[in-house]
Amino acid sequence: VDVGRIKKVDSQVKRFVQSGVAGIYLCGAFENMGLEGPVYYVYGKTLGDPSLNEAELLGDYCRAAFGKARAPMLKFFEAMYARLEAFSLTNRPNYRSDAPAGVRTFSTPEDFYCHFFPAKLLAEMAANLERAKAADADPEVQARLSLVEQEFAYVRNLASIFQLYRAYRLRPGWHSFDLLAAELDQREALLKTWFDDKGNAKAFDGWTRFMGGATLAEVRAGGRLGGTLSAPVN
Repeated sequence: VDVGRIKKVDSQVKRFVQSGVAGIYLCGAFENMGLEGPVYYVYGKTLGDPSLNEAELLGDYCRAAFGKARAPMLKFFEAMYARLEAFSLTNRPNYRSDAPAGVRTFSTPEDFYCHFFPAKLLAEMAANLERAKAADADPEVQARLSLVEQEFAYVRNLASIFQLYRAYRLRPGWHSFDLLAAELDQREALLKTWFDDKGNAKAFDGWTRFMGGATLAEVRAGGRLGGTLSAPVN
């Protein structure tokens, strides 16, 4: 399941029904329930009724999860999904039905984050998240917003690192280097607030898992399967 693309999930379920698929194997687990929560919801609902519309389901999700904060959160997710619908990253050319064989348009995390999370989009998402936090004081809503905020902080920071790294290579100098170094320090500070001294995720109020239960070493490397993050993160 391509959890970044809400329309892709909807069309995938319809293709399953047309092809007579009777069962699906879940490799791993649902992991980033903050940023990916709406897609899991759409996936589950359309498996039950493929005629449902993903845009309406996204609205249902935001109303149920975020209460009075639903309007800014709907804008938050719509902005992200609109950008991710252009997804073209593939390390395995036969993994996507809509990609020409052998094409690797966004084959590195740097390419992916710089293209799909530009500064304007990050600022728009951050502004809507702040509006949402101020719109509903309900503890359960705040707990869900807190999870979204933590996962978004990770994405925003990593996207900023790669964009500043490109700026440094374009205009090498201490000014551009210091901006990049500050963002790298911010990444380490974020990770230290989420993991204990042994590298295990700290308890997160209201949630049993954060980052899918990954360890600090795995998150630093960019994944459990050997890591994918390149310079300057590594």
